[in-house]
Amino acid sequence: MQKYKTKMGEMWDSIAYKLYGDEKKATDLIAINPRFADYIVFTGKETILIPDNVETIDTSTLAPWRR
Repeated sequence: MQKYKTKMGEMWDSIAYKLYGDEKKATDLIAINPRFADYIVFTGKETILIPDNVETIDTSTLAPWRR
């Protein structure tokens, strides 16, 4: 398990995209950080946990409109 310090203005989906290349992984991040589940936009002072076992997808093989 790793830790990630949020930046001002970040949202769950932008963090998931930055870390995993898939904004849909935001649900995995929220599940492991229930204390911050009601946050929409982070202030930049929060430290969240990042699970090690989240599978990432290789978007390079997807059609351009699916990336």
